[in-house]
Parts: sequence; C-alpha cells; structure tokens
Amino acid sequence: MKRWLAGLTLFLTLSALFAIAPYGAGVARDSVEYLATGMHVAQGRGFITFDGTPFRLWPPLYPLLLAGLSVFPLDPFLTGGWVNALLLGASVYLSGLLFMEIFPRRRWLGIWGAGLFGISRSMFPLSIHLLSDLLFMVLVLAFLWVVSSMSRTRGVLLAGVLAGLAWLDRYIGALLLPLGAGWVVFFSRVSWRKRLERMGLFLLVSALPMSFWMVRNLRLFGHPFGAPPPARLTLIENVEAGLAEMRLWLFPEGFLPAWGMLGGFLLFLGVLAFLVRWRRGDLAGRAGILAGWFILWGVAYFAFLLISSTQADITRLDARLMAPIYPAFLMFILAGLEGLARVLKRWRLASLLVPLIVGLFWGIPSVSQWADILQQTRTYGAPLYNYLNTPEFRQSGVTAYLQSEGVPEGLPLYSNYRTAVFLYTRHTCSGSPWSRHPHYAIEYPLEQYLPDFPAGETGVLIWYESGVHTHYYAPEDLARLYVLDVLYKGEDGGVYLIRRR
Repeated sequence: MKRWLAGLTLFLTLSALFAIAPYGAGVARDSVEYLATGMHVAQGRGFITFDGTPFRLWPPLYPLLLAGLSVFPLDPFLTGGWVNALLLGASVYLSGLLFMEIFPRRRWLGIWGAGLFGISRSMFPLSIHLLSDLLFMVLVLAFLWVVSSMSRTRGVLLAGVLAGLAWLDRYIGALLLPLGAGWVVFFSRVSWRKRLERMGLFLLVSALPMSFWMVRNLRLFGHPFGAPPPARLTLIENVEAGLAEMRLWLFPEGFLPAWGMLGGFLLFLGVLAFLVRWRRGDLAGRAGILAGWFILWGVAYFAFLLISSTQADITRLDARLMAPIYPAFLMFILAGLEGLARVLKRWRLASLLVPLIVGLFWGIPSVSQWADILQQTRTYGAPLYNYLNTPEFRQSGVTAYLQSEGVPEGLPLYSNYRTAVFLYTRHTCSGSPWSRHPHYAIEYPLEQYLPDFPAGETGVLIWYESGVHTHYYAPEDLARLYVLDVLYKGEDGGVYLIRRR
C-alpha cells in the first residue's frame, strides 16, 4: 500500500508543479513580506521587509527557508513554488501514513483519505501560493506521527524539534508544547522522575528557538509577538465564519444537497464506528492514540484560533486557516466508510465495493474543485501576459527599451485578483542587475507594496487591470513618494519609469 501512497504523492506534487509552471506561484500580501525578508536575510541585512521596517507580524521560519533557497542560482519565486509543491507531497504522504495506522484493516482508506486531503479546497490552493501554511502542516503531521510512538528520549527530542519549528513557523504552533508535554507526563510508561526529565527536555528544545525571537520582538516592539494590530472581528463573527467553512466541507458549493447529506451520514456513522471500536478494545495501541491526537489537535486548534481572533487582527476564518483541522474531519469520514464495511461484512464483495463506491461518489466535488483550481491557476497570468504582447504595446517601443536596459523578460507570476503590479528595479549606484518585485494591490496602498530602494534609483512599473475588479489605487497615487514618467499608457494599464523622490 505504501507504493500506492508514494505514487499518489508523486502525482499530486507534479500536479502542483504543473499548475504553477506558466506563471509561477501566487503572491499574496504575506508572501510579499516573506519574499522581501528572505531576500534581505540572504543579503545579510537581517529581518527587514520590503519597506525597510523590521519583520514583525509572523515568526521567521518561512523567510529563513526562502533565504536558504538563495544558494541556488535561480529566481526565488521559482524555487519557492517548487518547495511548496514538495511540501504538498510531504503532507499527503504523512497524512496517508497516519490514516493507514488508524485503519490498519482497511489501509486503502488511508490512500483515499490522503488523496482527498491533497486535492481539498483547504490544501491544494496552499501549494500554489508562497505561504507558510504548508510548512506548518508538514511539521504538525510529522509531530503527530512521532509523538504517537515516542517511548525513548530520542523520540522526545525529535518531537521537541518539530514542535519548536512549528511554533517558529506560525505562532499557533505553540499549541504543540502543552500537548506534547502532557503526553510525556501522563502517558509515558516510565517512572515519574523520568517523565519530568523528558517533559523538561521537550519544553526546552521546543521553546528555545522561539525564545530568541521573542526577545528580539521585545527589544524592537515591546511585545513578544511583534505588537499585532487589534482585532477587527468579534468572536461570534469568527465562530460563524469557521462553521461556514466546515459546512462547505459537507455541502460544497455548486453541488446538490445529496452530497452534504451523504457526508453527514458518513460523519454520524464514523462517530458510531469509533465508539464501537472503543467499546470492543479495537482502539487500543497506536490507532487509538492517533485518533485521539487528531481529535484533541482539532479541538485545541479551533479554540485557540477563536480566542486569538479576539486579541489580534487575523484574517476571517477561511479554508486556509481551517486547513489544519481538515484531517480530523476526514478521519471521521473514513471511519464512516469503515463502519459501512463492517455492517456489510457478511457479504464480502459488498463490504469492499459499497464503501469504495460511496467514497468515490462523495469525493466527486473535491475532484471537481481541484480540477477547477488547476485550470484557473494556469490561466490567471494570461491576461497580463497577453496585454504585454499586444501589437499596440509592442509598437510602443517599450519592449525594445526594456530589453536594451536589460530588464528580465517573462512574467512568471499570476494575480488572484487580476490587478497586477510589477516593479523592476536596479541599484544604479552599485551596478547590480535588475531584480523583479511583483506585488498585487487590492486592499492596501501601493506604496506599502513597493520595496525600499534609495532615492535616485530607477525602476520600471507595469500596471494592469483586467476589469474584473475596479481600481482601488492607480499608479498616480504614488506621486507623493515617487516620480512617474509614462512610457506607455493604454486603456487597461501602463508602463512607467519610477524614481523615488
């Protein structure tokens, strides 16, 4: 079965690479800060964002990863996208291993669950954006795998490293510390002295990396987590948003309610199946431990997310933020299919075919959504690319001018919002080559998205608006900070020479 799981992992990894092949991985506001900070770390300038201010809103692990990719003589936008595709494959493989451990008698459920996990609306979009979520998911799944079987000091040490890295990637990773410490204290089969020693080792290893980052934040911002902005959403609003996302797991948009009713039936049957297995003692051992960990992690994560949303300004609970809970939801769906097989166990062929057919039928919406995301991702950048290749634009002489100046060709990134801003800059004083800074501006002023570059430095700004959204900001809004000379201006966009005042 592991060969089938490896094949599925390879297929989904290649599908993510296929999706980003034309224009590269997507860039959101978080991505802009990650990329700029990673670039500055690689240059030895420290954790500095694109506007020259210290990196403050998120932990440093993902920018460090992007900085490490600078050792390759390739565009970090390309290598970052490739790494995220590999992280998708790693999360699919780990989830499959965990599911197969929970359902050892029907290991095909693990493969089916891993496939649904990889193509879900919560997971696959993360693989085509330069975001830290997939790295966090891999670390959490690896932690669950290690902690469910750790019985020696070496396992405790590895679990501490994984928990520390997860916390260093996202602040909510701090949840793994009390979960891991509680497991060591209450479930280790050693003396109490050994338990306390191992708990101390686990907490030391997991908390040490973040302690340095928190000291740095205290010195710079007077707050251990970078003084996040106050919350905009109430607890009730985020509860409603989280429940609405969970509803979409059962009742996908654009599909008949029959899929939701089937999912609800499988969910109910899954709860009953776990209760029956628990009463019979079938959940003893690692299967029960992993099932308990999934449930405990899902409840703790959702509760922590809701509480933190009342203290700091975070995005409304959506598919991205709810992704770490999705494996627990899938576990109950898989348990429902296993329960269906147990009900039909007297008819051997039916006990195999009926759960398989029901599972495939229930997975149709996920496959359809995955195919749509795949197709859309490969065409998002087309309008901007086509715009720069229209006869009018070609005849303007801008392309020849840019080529004569050595501006790199190609547009390897797309915009989710179809409003794209590309800035090419170079430090004329140092003679360094042009560098690309693609940014997308919908909710924020453009000047917040432009990288910090010295006065007198010249850049090329490419602006395009497809008409899908109205203009929130135009290049002229930058006049307070920049001098703009029009090279080309069409109905849907333009190209400008930009110079900092």
